[in-house]
Amino acid sequence: MSIKKIRKSRGLTSYQLATSLGVSQGHLSHLERGTRRLTAEQITKMAELLGMEEPALRTELENIKPYATVLNSWVWRIRIKDMPVLDAFKHDLELMHMRDPHNEAVDRFIKFILYNIGDSIKEEFQKDEFMKEYLLERIT
Repeated sequence: MSIKKIRKSRGLTSYQLATSLGVSQGHLSHLERGTRRLTAEQITKMAELLGMEEPALRTELENIKPYATVLNSWVWRIRIKDMPVLDAFKHDLELMHMRDPHNEAVDRFIKFILYNIGDSIKEEFQKDEFMKEYLLERIT
């Protein structure tokens, strides 16, 4: 379970936990996503505030996949129809009148990417001569 889910299950708001830890809500958000590390003192205090044993909290913290790792994936830099991939995908869902895409969202997203990626790459190379030059420079 994520730190955010644990916090919410204990009925704490991000403001309450951040204030109790002596950090801003923005900083707490980074801590919950794994993009910043807690100090030893903060771990002790957070365990106390969440009503957890410190070793259990440390285990939860070790299981957080850093948000930055996810954000830096090349997948999120894909552009389709001159839009960021998630915007294009959301637009596609709206066109299909999908109100609650959660059940099949990942499969649909993968199919969406596979269907659209070829055209996007082709368009990118057609509109940017530097792309062609860069590719040829790297492979020859």
